[in-house]
Amino acid sequence: MAATYDPLLPTEKDWVRHLIGDIDMVRPVFQDEEIVATLTSLNENRNETAYTLGLMLYTKTSGLVSKQVGDLKLTYKDDYGKAYLEYLNRLRRGGKRMAVLRNV
Repeated sequence: MAATYDPLLPTEKDWVRHLIGDIDMVRPVFQDEEIVATLTSLNENRNETAYTLGLMLYTKTSGLVSKQVGDLKLTYKDDYGKAYLEYLNRLRRGGKRMAVLRNV
């Protein structure tokens, strides 16, 4: 399996990586094959694919964050996760519009 990204965005796969922020190829979240398979299952709709994979990413990283060093313990709510979920919902709405336009 491989993970590649071209910032010039020549492919739908690159667009999906760009939209979900999976552009660090040293530590990619998804392999190319996972993105391509999801794109294929969603009729090449980049926004729907980004939404689907973004939700997977969100569920892995959201929630309360806690860190303890010695007697000091910090716990905080993941506000970034909430903002990311709102962004994913906007992507999904855009993807649904794209699907309607393709079927016209």
